[in-house]
Amino acid sequence: MGGAEDIRPRDGEARILRALEDAGPGAGLTVPEVAERAGLHVNAVRRNLARLTEAGRVHIDRAAAPGAARGRPPLRYRAVASDAMAYRELMPLLLALLTGEGGAGVDARSDAYRTGREYGLAHAPAGDPVEAVFASLAALGFAPEPEPEPPGAGTRIALTRCPFSDMVPHPGGRALCALHHGILAGVAEARGGSLARFDIVDPRTGHCQAGVAAAAPPGGQAAPASRAAARNASPRSS
Repeated sequence: MGGAEDIRPRDGEARILRALEDAGPGAGLTVPEVAERAGLHVNAVRRNLARLTEAGRVHIDRAAAPGAARGRPPLRYRAVASDAMAYRELMPLLLALLTGEGGAGVDARSDAYRTGREYGLAHAPAGDPVEAVFASLAALGFAPEPEPEPPGAGTRIALTRCPFSDMVPHPGGRALCALHHGILAGVAEARGGSLARFDIVDPRTGHCQAGVAAAAPPGGQAAPASRAAARNASPRSS
């Protein structure tokens, strides 16, 4: 573990962010793990993590890791993707949508869903369906948080931050929600599960939620080609 060397705050923050980013979006590190990887004392790590969390650069995961022992789980920290990173990640998909037809209506949202699902199937992170969806949301900058769910009802995840909140209310913005819906559905399906639900709200007034089931339904996850399904991939107005 790192020693108590005298290091400037910005250097310490940079080391910590690099350690968290190198661990991957779905990993999450405890304070001792960050200290070891960053070569810093645990006290310095705690101070820097507090500043980074307050600045929105780091997200605290309070959920227990899969397979962890009973009891209060240790806090795990993840690097938050910047808004610019989220835009860059999705830009190829957005460009593909812009070259197609459909405008901002239901057909465009259905096309966006299908495009996102294909991407999710091809680029699903490692892990079980819940871990993969959680990692994808973290990588895209949505700061996911687990939500309580009745036993046997799957896992509910809150998207506590929307990097695209300024774009969703604009014409065509609902296609972005359908695009993310499709990505998560594809990711879950690629890892043997399914996206049981995706509740979309206006990001200016609330948090969207994703429900992940461990096992996919017979026939896999179907794209919402119907008008009713496409409407479900639209944010409700405030």
